Amino acid sequence: PIAPVTIYLVTGTEVVMGGFDVLHAPEISLAPAQAMEGRSLIIAVHSAYTHFESGVTTATVAGGSEIRIDALRILGPEGAELDVTLPKTFLPAEVSREIVVATRWEIARASFIVLPAPRFALAPAELPQGGAAQLLATGEFTHFVGGVTRAVLPPNAGFAVVWLEVLSPATALLAVHADFAPPEGPRTFSLVTETEDAPGTLTIVP
Repeated sequence: PIAPVTIYLVTGTEVVMGGFDVLHAPEISLAPAQAMEGRSLIIAVHSAYTHFESGVTTATVAGGSEIRIDALRILGPEGAELDVTLPKTFLPAEVSREIVVATRWEIARASFIVLPAPRFALAPAELPQGGAAQLLATGEFTHFVGGVTRAVLPPNAGFAVVWLEVLSPATALLAVHADFAPPEGPRTFSLVTETEDAPGTLTIVP
């Protein structure tokens, strides 16, 4: 308890005394406290002044669908783990959501930030069969690096990236050549910078 509180009820000469204890509010922190969408991870819940119990304590997300809690494991009165999935929806900006851990009347909250996944768009976004062009890739939430960023194509992509030049962390120039008879339609490929995988689409047209 932080401090005991004494209450007196007085009626004429009659005095009744009682009291209660002021308790610390429960606190939690999350590790990690942020992650990129499209990932599954384990979040450690560290706490103070809590009384977690298996089968009693619950964990929920206040609002939004950016965080899905798949499992809660109680490690002790002040420790827990969450199995979490962050669905990949290509968020337009980072999102902060509260994770609420409750044990009966005891409620503790902490914020978790979902970071948007990198992606890029091409201009022009179409290439004719057998054609060649220089395409400008403009990224969102990307960190392109000269000599590090590379194009990764799917099998039977129907085109080749002849060279790639990074202009800035968010722009790159690609020289692309399409096969003479690939199937028409969109092709998704990636610009990979170390562990960062940014997808984009090139459409092959007649």
